[in-house]
Amino acid sequence: MTQRQRSARRPFHTLVLLALLGGCSHGEPFTAPDGSVDGPLVPGIPSRLTYSDAGATGPIWTPDGGSIVYSYVRYGGGFLVDDERCLGVLPAGGGTIGREICSRSVFATQSADAFDLPALSETGRLAFHHRGQPAVPTTAGDAILAATLDDPSTYTVVRSFPFQGDAFYIRPASLRWLGDSRLAFVGMAQEQIPPPCPECPPLLVEYAHQVLVADPAVPAVATAVPGTLYATSVSGGESADVIYFTLATDSRVFRLELGSGAVTTAHDFGPGVIARDVHFAAGRVVAVIEGRVLLHAGETRTVQGLDFGGRLHVAVPGTGAVAPVPAPPLMWFARPALSPDGSSVVAEGVPLRVDTLIAGGNIVAIDTTPIGTPSVWRLAAP
Repeated sequence: MTQRQRSARRPFHTLVLLALLGGCSHGEPFTAPDGSVDGPLVPGIPSRLTYSDAGATGPIWTPDGGSIVYSYVRYGGGFLVDDERCLGVLPAGGGTIGREICSRSVFATQSADAFDLPALSETGRLAFHHRGQPAVPTTAGDAILAATLDDPSTYTVVRSFPFQGDAFYIRPASLRWLGDSRLAFVGMAQEQIPPPCPECPPLLVEYAHQVLVADPAVPAVATAVPGTLYATSVSGGESADVIYFTLATDSRVFRLELGSGAVTTAHDFGPGVIARDVHFAAGRVVAVIEGRVLLHAGETRTVQGLDFGGRLHVAVPGTGAVAPVPAPPLMWFARPALSPDGSSVVAEGVPLRVDTLIAGGNIVAIDTTPIGTPSVWRLAAP
């Protein structure tokens, strides 16, 4: 399996504008058909919980561990398929969506929108990334919004995008609550690099830049966390003052105390490994290793771009204890979340295709490629 793919070693030059996507109008939000189903379509663990052809992403647990919230594509909404995404609330054991956070259930006037990156605090505060065209305020068109799971239509604009900070941030990733009053996320930046050939067009590279912290009570402010440059994922920790994070090309999961700035290594997965997509719960962390991730070599630093997923492992910070998460063969996983009690993991899963190159009767190369769209899976944490 290919772990790294590098672009040409050329310097970065910042130059980017973010185009907001529009879409055509639509009717009332989708309503699940009658005849609810309890439990997954195929019982057992690991268990596939979603079957949408267009994909499901970013699953998280509700504080009681009884349900998961995730983002999925809604057909018939936007001009482009990915213009229209909703948040669904699904029983943790699988079955029928019980609630849908989508379109006019949040905004009074709406033509096309997308909800993704759901995050929940222990008291049920909800945050998510919204892209669309709400009537009021206009800053909510592309922004992190904070609300509650019970009333998502009453929201606060936490931080709109794009914005210029120490980098030009185009969108958030890895959105998490820190306690009940602050949010942490990875700021995704975009830079233009010179073309690989005189006839080629310039290349725009999107990459994970740094962890930022925002307070819904202080809108439009996002503060970079020192020591997290080129962070690729972030999670809350044992308290609202602790975060866990990963760095581009690094095998370690780090623990940082926001008050003192003290950084320690929570777990090291070993040489040649790139750890990412960390999530902490119940004294444990889950992370993605192996698989495939695109790396772009700049003038002074290699940064991390598109991630195709990999294998899930659970570790106990500070002990060295680690174990793989049992999973179906020929699958990669991404954006895992541990249940509140640490016993289960939900994650995006995508099947793999293995291509073998044979020359002279010998296998000379094997390439593993993810195929299809992601679905939400529940797996047992070791």
